[in-house]
Amino acid sequence: MRPPFSTFSLHLLQAPTPDAAADALTSTLHGLAASTSSSSPVSSTPARLLLALAEVEAGRGAWRAAADAAWRAVEAASGDDDAIAVRKAALDARVRACLTAGWDEDALKACAAEAGLEEAAGGGPSLPTVALSALHAHATGLAPAAGSLAAALRGVLLYDEQPDQMEYLIAHDPMVIVWAAARAGGVFAAAGGEAGRAAARSVLGCGPATAAASAAAAAPLTAPSGPVARGEVTASLAACAAQLALAERDWAAAEDAASAALAAATGEGGGGGGGGAGPSATTPALPRHPASAAAPLLILGDVFARRAQVTVAEGLLRRAALDAGLAEPSGGGGGQQQRVWAASVSASHPPPVHPSLASTIAWRMAQLLSLTPNRGTEARRWAGLAAAAGGLGGDEDALATALGPLDGLKGGVVAGMAGPFVDVSIRRVLPHLGEAGLGADEDGGESE
Repeated sequence: MRPPFSTFSLHLLQAPTPDAAADALTSTLHGLAASTSSSSPVSSTPARLLLALAEVEAGRGAWRAAADAAWRAVEAASGDDDAIAVRKAALDARVRACLTAGWDEDALKACAAEAGLEEAAGGGPSLPTVALSALHAHATGLAPAAGSLAAALRGVLLYDEQPDQMEYLIAHDPMVIVWAAARAGGVFAAAGGEAGRAAARSVLGCGPATAAASAAAAAPLTAPSGPVARGEVTASLAACAAQLALAERDWAAAEDAASAALAAATGEGGGGGGGGAGPSATTPALPRHPASAAAPLLILGDVFARRAQVTVAEGLLRRAALDAGLAEPSGGGGGQQQRVWAASVSASHPPPVHPSLASTIAWRMAQLLSLTPNRGTEARRWAGLAAAAGGLGGDEDALATALGPLDGLKGGVVAGMAGPFVDVSIRRVLPHLGEAGLGADEDGGESE
């Protein structure tokens, strides 16, 4: 069975710019449509090209176009042996695009469609489907569901009763395991507390996850996951490790992991973002939208802020704000910041990141500036911009509850830091889940 991304479609992804890649894919699709007659054999090539187009659109932050291309790939997938793999990859792409843009109902429908596809094929839900459902549940604050799904993923990764199948995935599709570990780890980390951190560490450090991460670094062009998705999934695993280290005040480990997440998300890590310097021979050098760096830069900025390295932290957070499409706040009150945010949104329909990430970046910037003498006015402008972005409740009181007060960085501790979780794969800040995010074992107890 051929993987969803063929060498041909990935070759088209290597155009000099995302616009050029989109043009090449669109022109090829038009050419295929013009040359195909009703008597021609059914081919999965259009679906594969549409899937690649969804990757390009996601890479440049065009979420509606990415979601539409992914759905067209689902519809275009032929009835041959490749159809299920292509449709599943396309539905995965649609879910991520919809969750990033905040179209949670559309994402839920795509999750249900993927589960239905597997049920129709006579099998139970696969690891990627469970992981995707866990991501949706976490993003929408459904803590019991997210915890239960994460516990199921953890059970497979730590206590798998089919080692041969796990070995096959590590050798042929390692991103499945990396994705499952990243999703389960994110849910447990957002549960908070020592129990949540211990569960997250057990997933991130388990044998299958570490072996799969190494294998993914050398995965060939024809791996089932496209380069954008591979980079974001790998970055998600590193970002989860970085946020765990932050919660444990291990600044050095947090910096290393956040740096790895940044390299993977921006396509500078080689092998889909698995490490190394620059794109490798196995990884297309597909240009990414600057917003792909926003979430890792936020985490990295947090690291330096909590180490009281204010100048470095400010530079990182300003870059994160710029990459997220946030305009520099100008003078004036809340109404002025509403206009600043409106201008940011009008420049990209919708903005390249979820409002929760935009609000968090602006709020962290306000917290950082509150540490510096004579910058209180500037800090309040950033706080106003954070509220205007509409994420995490949409007002300053809600932001202070979720992310800590404006003076929360004093003493190097950010109140609320162990709560919301920054997810790189959907450029979104996910809610604190509490103990419900720990899930339960088969006997009804919490995961140990």
